[in-house]
Amino acid sequence: MCRSQGEPHGPKRCPAHARIQLEKSLAAVNELEEREARYRAALSAAIDSTQQSHRAVEQLNSLDRAVRALEASIEDDPEDDPEYLRVRQEASVARRHHDAVRPAASSALATLHRRREQATAALVAVGVSAAEAAEHLDDIEVETGFAPPF
Repeated sequence: MCRSQGEPHGPKRCPAHARIQLEKSLAAVNELEEREARYRAALSAAIDSTQQSHRAVEQLNSLDRAVRALEASIEDDPEDDPEYLRVRQEASVARRHHDAVRPAASSALATLHRRREQATAALVAVGVSAAEAAEHLDDIEVETGFAPPF
């Protein structure tokens, strides 16, 4: 082992060892930052796609209620009522839109889940406890508005 010159009881590690340790630490920090960036990107995509899906569900539910209300209020055949036909057509368009955006939301949530597992594993690999890693990622979700504060 190296000893510093002029220090008989100096550091037991030589400068080369310290540089190697520093390089390893910097690589670990870079890896953690990269994992967090991927997690944040997946979180952003999940926010966007789940908001679109949520709006589509709300619109569809509202139109379905309107169709049922018109069916209940029309004494004759609802198929003869132009307002009923218009609202039913809007509900059909809303259903197709919902069916189109839902897979993207599901995919984004699956990617987010995978990225969260990867970020957790990276944090645990450098000595962070699993509970602290989960708390850190939860804080990011709260910070972005994806999850409400608890």
